[in-house]
Amino acid sequence: MKNILLSLIVLSLIGTLVLWFRHGGGAPYPNLSTTPLLTSSALEEVLAYDDPVGNVALNSGGRLFFTVHPEGRPTGNKLLEYVRGAAVPFPSGIDLAGNVYITDVEHRSIFVAGHGRELQTLITSEELRWPDALSFGPGGYLYIADSALPELILQSRVHIEASGPYRIFRFRAGFDGVPGQ
Repeated sequence: MKNILLSLIVLSLIGTLVLWFRHGGGAPYPNLSTTPLLTSSALEEVLAYDDPVGNVALNSGGRLFFTVHPEGRPTGNKLLEYVRGAAVPFPSGIDLAGNVYITDVEHRSIFVAGHGRELQTLITSEELRWPDALSFGPGGYLYIADSALPELILQSRVHIEASGPYRIFRFRAGFDGVPGQ
């Protein structure tokens, strides 16, 4: 018992020393800044959000997507798209009338939010196992990628193959959208 306790104390001391030296021994990190090439007036605020922003990405068409940083302990949507001055949950689609389409993965549904931004359930189906992506197509169709994600996480390849097929559905949403969005 004494040997185990002594070993744990020695390991703790070694770990503490490694961390101490690895992180500068308590000294502040050096300032490696040089004279800026641009002034701070070159910064332009694109978005101010209530929760801490994690990652940001833009597609070639200029659509801006961002995540809420997990350290902010988000309770709502964690992946959003910046659309017309507002952050909207992603995956979503926006039609030409300005309606926003949002997946409700837990309830096998697609919501639509009109100009008043009041959510209405547009469609629900037991066939939708985990509707997690939307895209408009030609002819007024809204396409749904149905990944069945909860059935796949931490599962073997054999289980994943046996749980297929994985589907893409479509329906006419009642408004035209821009194909690919």
